[in-house]
Amino acid sequence: MSEILEQPKQSNPSSDVQSAVRLSDLATCESLASEATAPVQTQNLTADAATSWRPEQDAVLHFGQVLAAKRQSMGLSQTEIAARLRLHIRQVVALEAADFPALPELAFIRGYLRNYARTLGLDEQALLEDLHQRVQTHAVAQMEGEAVEDRAWMSTAREGALTLAKEWLVSRRVLVALVLGVLLVFAVVGVVASRKSAQVSEVAHAVTDATLAVDAAPPFAVVESGPSTFETDALTREAGLAVMQVPAITDMQWTPPQGPTTLRLTFRERSWAEVAQGDGRIVLSQVIEPGSARQFSGQPPYRVLIGRASTVTVQWRGRAVDLKPHTNFENVARLTLE
Repeated sequence: MSEILEQPKQSNPSSDVQSAVRLSDLATCESLASEATAPVQTQNLTADAATSWRPEQDAVLHFGQVLAAKRQSMGLSQTEIAARLRLHIRQVVALEAADFPALPELAFIRGYLRNYARTLGLDEQALLEDLHQRVQTHAVAQMEGEAVEDRAWMSTAREGALTLAKEWLVSRRVLVALVLGVLLVFAVVGVVASRKSAQVSEVAHAVTDATLAVDAAPPFAVVESGPSTFETDALTREAGLAVMQVPAITDMQWTPPQGPTTLRLTFRERSWAEVAQGDGRIVLSQVIEPGSARQFSGQPPYRVLIGRASTVTVQWRGRAVDLKPHTNFENVARLTLE
């Protein structure tokens, strides 16, 4: 931030506009940093205690407080950690506070926690165990809350049904009167229909008598002529013509050339992925939105970790990679491409 403020002014006319943009970026960074400075209760946990912390030894502290204590002992801010992990500051704050409603699905939380622990040099397995216990506790509490809401809804529905039944019983006299009125209407319609039927029957008898008095005329003979000789020859010539078969033109799909070490990831649904090159540098570690794709042409081998692997397509050196042999029961794939 200080480097942005200390840059010398340009002599061209656009210097004022560039300075305004830099000041706007500086204000945005300071705003995000102020949001991430919310204190985390770490119970005076030292750096050594955080490194050797186990969930069964201290059930009061959770994994987020251990991460915060270790980070503070290393003199790192939440903004710096977010930059290293390539996460949003709010996700780092939610992770340290164990705020599950503000975090994505469990597979993504596990990836965040594992990368955070590796960055600080902590035991990721102990932190993952504490995460699973607290997720289960949070799920049970959420289910109990939903059960209370369901019982309240059922009670309200039952009271509403009783109210409707009472109202129906009160208005039964109106219903009886309505039914009697409908029956009366049907009776009147039936009487009118019977009278019209008698009149139609009389007219039908008169028409029948008149028809019997009419003499039957002899039928006319109809001779059907067949096709002429000229038409027969024309049809024969048309039937003998050969039909020219035109081959169907199939669509051709052009595939862009790919390099010998090209890695491409295509995401059909929202997922999380982490990709590390052969030199150990992490080139991707974030949540990817559906319909996106990422391509890398760095130094192999690639170490790839993918959440929700069934919704991701991987192409290595121009060929599709089957992720099923590398996917565990949590739908997380881990593989190395050389």
